[in-house]
Amino acid sequence: MRLTDKICALLSKTVLRDKGISYVAMFHKITPDEVVAQEPFACSQRQFESYLTGLKRAGMNVISVDDLLTHPVDEVLKKKVVLTFDDGFADIDSFVAPLLTRHGVPFTVFITTSLLNTEGYLTTEQLKVLAQNPLCTIGMHAHRHLQFRSSSKEELLADFCRCKEELCRLTGKEPLYYAFPYGSVYACSWQNSRVVRGAGVKAVFMTLPLKLTAGLLRYRYYLPRIDVPTLLKQGKMRYD
Repeated sequence: MRLTDKICALLSKTVLRDKGISYVAMFHKITPDEVVAQEPFACSQRQFESYLTGLKRAGMNVISVDDLLTHPVDEVLKKKVVLTFDDGFADIDSFVAPLLTRHGVPFTVFITTSLLNTEGYLTTEQLKVLAQNPLCTIGMHAHRHLQFRSSSKEELLADFCRCKEELCRLTGKEPLYYAFPYGSVYACSWQNSRVVRGAGVKAVFMTLPLKLTAGLLRYRYYLPRIDVPTLLKQGKMRYD
């Protein structure tokens, strides 16, 4: 196991021991229970509903990404969770959005625009409908799902601009938040986040098993997200 992986494993254990923390949860695909084992980054529908029930039982409040960045920091750091979904899988339209809307729960979908209208992902028409949901925030997840650490500034900016332009055209709204594909320290650097920050976003999200802190919220261009499905499968995330 690489040193960074060991550090991340230790940090995730520390996070999960503290039930009073606030964090950003990251999901990808939410699948029917019978096929979840075949999808390495998936969460089953049953697991996801159980997770939401557990949050409520534990007194954790789900807030929007806008609230995360505009509400007083002291308030945000007290048992708050932000739900985010990467890539733009079709189950966002068929399962996730209907479920969360029914319960009045806000959520953010980070869209990889090159995946729109491909098998298993949202269509442009579904995205347009989703963008009109007042509980849903549409964010950027690049045009191409790449690891940008080795990319030039020009390559990253070109990809960023294409993603932003397509989402603006399809939704009629300017996307204000960006999540790097993969999101680990191996996939994107601090310098990458500075490039995206300079392109004009309100916050940048990574994939790091860390709770939110006042310092991270003040900077907001290297915000951590916890890979919840992996922890659920390992039995490491419970609210009982």
